[in-house]
Amino acid sequence: MINFHKFTFFDIKRLQHLLDGKNYWLNELNPIKIFLSSVNNSMEISFTNDVCYIRIYKDDIGYCYYPPICSVTKITEALDTIRLDAKEKGIDYQLIYLSEEELFNYEKYNYELYEQIGNYIYLSSELANYKSFSKRHYKHKINDFSKLHPDIFPKKLVKEDLNDVILFLDQLSQNKNSKDYFDLVNYTKNLMEHLYELNLKGLVFRGEKEVYGIIICCEIGNLYDVNYLVAVPGAKEKIIAEFAKLVMNKTKYISLERENVLDATLPKELRIVKYYTNFKYEDKKEEN
Repeated sequence: MINFHKFTFFDIKRLQHLLDGKNYWLNELNPIKIFLSSVNNSMEISFTNDVCYIRIYKDDIGYCYYPPICSVTKITEALDTIRLDAKEKGIDYQLIYLSEEELFNYEKYNYELYEQIGNYIYLSSELANYKSFSKRHYKHKINDFSKLHPDIFPKKLVKEDLNDVILFLDQLSQNKNSKDYFDLVNYTKNLMEHLYELNLKGLVFRGEKEVYGIIICCEIGNLYDVNYLVAVPGAKEKIIAEFAKLVMNKTKYISLERENVLDATLPKELRIVKYYTNFKYEDKKEEN
């Protein structure tokens, strides 16, 4: 049985050390994202001498294991350990967030593909200049919002803005008793509480009297991974474009989660796309 413990703030540095030199923004192993997700999910981690295991509970599919973090020579042993741990706990033997680059390590194992998700990684200069999107559609949305709200300007997000941010969420929410609302508020509070410790970059886009949107990201090498984007209807395009203009001299890439992608008809040659694949591994039959 794997000796898991709840993922905490103190596990971030240790996991970052293990992932040093790896492009972990190409999968879901971003330690900051894992920590932020832990507020609304059961996120557990275990460190051994040569393997790191991570387990999460997701409402839609139950308990899942991240691919073990270890050398290629240890993968078979680590997968057997995960299989036995799942069997002892009476849960499904599932791996989640396995990137395409890692698939060759798992080809010899039986699995069932049951879901596919994607993140979208753009050149920040193209987002700032509208090149990654259908120009006419994108510019019209931005121009329409700019005409209605000519007073919009960005302000650096600080911890003291928490009350204004929660008030903004209250104004946006149509159902303050829903689980989604409480999850968003808890996630927001966790972000704001660790804004400086995690070196997160945040901007509030506002006018003289009201807030139009908030964007928060973490820096990973030459990429800004957007962890949080909440905006009034019609403002998302404007906020992403203005954010890209502000950071394009500091970072080459910006990563957006699928729900924040603005146009489903993006030309492939103008974007860097990374898909993540969830696998469900079947329990092996014990040999006689």
